[in-house]
Amino acid sequence: MKKAYFNWSSGKDSSLALYYSMKSNDLKVVSLFSVISSEEEKISMHEIKKELLISCI
Repeated sequence: MKKAYFNWSSGKDSSLALYYSMKSNDLKVVSLFSVISSEEEKISMHEIKKELLISCI
């Protein structure tokens, strides 16, 4: 099984892609990456607060 590192934008397309990746017998998702703005501390793409992201860990 191949290890996969996933770019997480917090949107519906990213969620669906992660779901299918995790169901795959070929991939094992080992890490999620998100870009967080330093000024507002939100995920840049969908403006989800950093606190919500961390609470899901």
